Amino acid sequence: MEWKKSITAGLGFVCVLALAAPVPEELWLPSVFSDHMVLQQQQLVPVWGKATAGATVTVEFSGQKKTTIADTNGKWRVDLDPLKASSEPRTLTVVSQVSGFKFQVSDVLVGEAWLCVGQSNMEWGIKKTTDWEAVVSAADLPQLRLFSGPRASLSTPSENLPEGSAWAVCTPQALREGGSWPDAGFSATAFYFGQKLQCDLDVPVGLIQAALTGQLIWQLTPPGKHLDIPAYEKLARQDERLGAYLDTVPGEVYNGMIHGLTPFALRGVVWYQGESDHTDGLFYTEKMKVLIAGYRTVFEKPDLAFHYVQIAPFQYNDEEPHILPEFWEAQAKALKIPNTGMAIIHDAAVLNNIHPPNKAIPGTRLALLAEAKTYGMDVVCNGPVFKRLEKTTGRLKVFFDHAKGLTTSDGKAPDYFEIYSRKRGWVPSKATIRGDGVVLTALGVSDATGMRYAWRKTAMPNLRNGAGLPASAFRAGIYPGSH
Repeated sequence: MEWKKSITAGLGFVCVLALAAPVPEELWLPSVFSDHMVLQQQQLVPVWGKATAGATVTVEFSGQKKTTIADTNGKWRVDLDPLKASSEPRTLTVVSQVSGFKFQVSDVLVGEAWLCVGQSNMEWGIKKTTDWEAVVSAADLPQLRLFSGPRASLSTPSENLPEGSAWAVCTPQALREGGSWPDAGFSATAFYFGQKLQCDLDVPVGLIQAALTGQLIWQLTPPGKHLDIPAYEKLARQDERLGAYLDTVPGEVYNGMIHGLTPFALRGVVWYQGESDHTDGLFYTEKMKVLIAGYRTVFEKPDLAFHYVQIAPFQYNDEEPHILPEFWEAQAKALKIPNTGMAIIHDAAVLNNIHPPNKAIPGTRLALLAEAKTYGMDVVCNGPVFKRLEKTTGRLKVFFDHAKGLTTSDGKAPDYFEIYSRKRGWVPSKATIRGDGVVLTALGVSDATGMRYAWRKTAMPNLRNGAGLPASAFRAGIYPGSH
């Protein structure tokens, strides 16, 4: 069962408990269409819902008037023409001509809408973070709007979102009381992302939180999309957990917290997930491909921006130290998917806390990625990124992109570099910055063929560019297991 909202003549909002479709007399819209919402600028804006079968439904907003007829199941949809950004509060009106019922959504702005998805580190509320009281007290931000609701996990996709899901103007109270984590507040990562984006773009920004602690990537993926992986069965046999899912249906959290949003017009998705999948290795790259393709399909936007956080270093008990770096590598390989970006947060880690408390770091770095890659702003959004490896007798030189002002955070020599020798195996390396690269040497090693950086689950390395952004873990050259 799920809760539905209806508007009846002369009455306000009425909650109706329904097993399936709304009763014939209602005019129904999903709860993402509620007071204080933000509509996406510069693209078609779907508006949809249910009415009496055969009813003529008219939608009006900002001088536009669109009319359609509800189908035999009562479903209807119109697409508003692309809108210009506006801070002027307007009203979205939907009328059923058969019944005369009217649905009005007030205080609607037009700007940038982003979906914020993940597991606990995305759900992590502002009240569980560093300096939250000062941040919340200053959060009177009328051009920033927050959408959230209760947690939900369902076996089949729901047309609507959990009861209580709604938009709110960002105020100290809304930030403190929103979100889905009990008594934690709205997503801190999402808030810092939206706060910076709204300030720098100077247009309204709407953030939709849809995250749930402890979830595997499959639980947030549209159902059935996992079957799109090439050689899926072969990969499944290599992954016992995924093999178990063959007897169930992935997508439980998508069904309960995201499906009811589709096909809401978005600029993009920000994603913070992976801790529950961190033993996947390169299989996670394939899962990311399917996830992103799935979201681009259900939101009807093939170029939907998708920016994500590379998870932080963590102890993970007695787990082998190379498992997490291999996962970081898989996350980095997903950058080959168009219109994606990855925020590196090694420097935010607290090694005995899987939830780094300073969520300003991932949030603002996701915003930098969006500003540079999605909006074309002239900002630095990446730390040093491996470019090529040059080998000479007795040394290796690693060259980087995004390396202007290459330096270290503590003024010391770059750390966590190792080189591979066929005779001696992996050897800690002396590292020296030279221009846009780092020269690697090790005493007594003249046959180095490969290198790696930050290849340890607890690595918090110091290499940065002039913008203060860190480099990700990587490996290059010839070493055991390389191709």
